[in-house]
Amino acid sequence: MILAYHRVNPWYSRDALSVSPEKFQRQVKFLLTGGWQPLPPGLLLEEIRSGPEKLKGKRWFLITFDDGYADNFWFAWPILREFNVPPIVFVNAGYISSHYLLPRYHDSVRDRFLTWSEIEEMSQKGVIFGSHGLTHRRLTTLSPEEARREISDSRRLLQEKLGQSVEFFCYPYGDYNETVVSLVRQAGYLAGMVTSRRMPPVSPYSLPRTGVYGQTGQIAFLAKLGMGTWRERRFFGLWQSV
Repeated sequence: MILAYHRVNPWYSRDALSVSPEKFQRQVKFLLTGGWQPLPPGLLLEEIRSGPEKLKGKRWFLITFDDGYADNFWFAWPILREFNVPPIVFVNAGYISSHYLLPRYHDSVRDRFLTWSEIEEMSQKGVIFGSHGLTHRRLTTLSPEEARREISDSRRLLQEKLGQSVEFFCYPYGDYNETVVSLVRQAGYLAGMVTSRRMPPVSPYSLPRTGVYGQTGQIAFLAKLGMGTWRERRFFGLWQSV
């Protein structure tokens, strides 16, 4: 199962996108002690290339983050290092090391995005970075050329800075269509991820994720694991039969 987070910090108890460090640690520990195995992103890519036979019916999890907030570096990453759980962080490449804040936030220190030096440090120690576009724009509302720039230029920029191939893309707002998927494929990504309650089309460019939010308590977390497991087992089962 692929879990989707945004922020981990102790400041915003009422922010839907923010999970406290204590709650995040409990959730990761619950998965590990409950028999779930962390899935390295590299193994996911191998399964995508060869067919997801090993993923079907297994209790595995992969943690992902959207947007690339600095609190991923301050709070989430130390917890994941403690438990040896490798994540994927989907960044808005055009906002890295910038002073830009998303409209819902206002604190230039707490709400900033990651810097290139922070990303480099995380990358050198096993964190995988994927693209969330250049500037978090809703891709289905853009012209094909604008969407292509968001998708392709973000990959190019990340690869130039990190010195490694960027294989994963995550659709901003979970919004995509056939044109957007085609552009993601043409840009050279091997996989795309989407957070949705519904069953997405069976494709490596619409891998389903389960969102975890600030208001997700323990009972809700368990329910999400159950529903997400059912959806993803069905997804990978259908994929294998195609």
